[in-house]
Amino acid sequence: MAAIKNAIKELNIPKHKIVVVTGIGCSSKMSQYIESYGVETLHGRSLPFAVGIKLANPDLTVIAYGGDGDGYGI
Repeated sequence: MAAIKNAIKELNIPKHKIVVVTGIGCSSKMSQYIESYGVETLHGRSLPFAVGIKLANPDLTVIAYGGDGDGYGI
């Protein structure tokens, strides 16, 4: 998480331009830690959901997190 926060700071990305997509597991709180918009999806669905968000709004920075349950849920 520190690496992502540092990258956001170094790239000077405004928080209102960031969307964090997670599964419903332990990673689902990541958007709150980064203070961004967040979407919680079913296990294993964060990547396709993130791609859809990016296609719909290319100006957003979209970050997808996933844990072991997300990998198992694919």
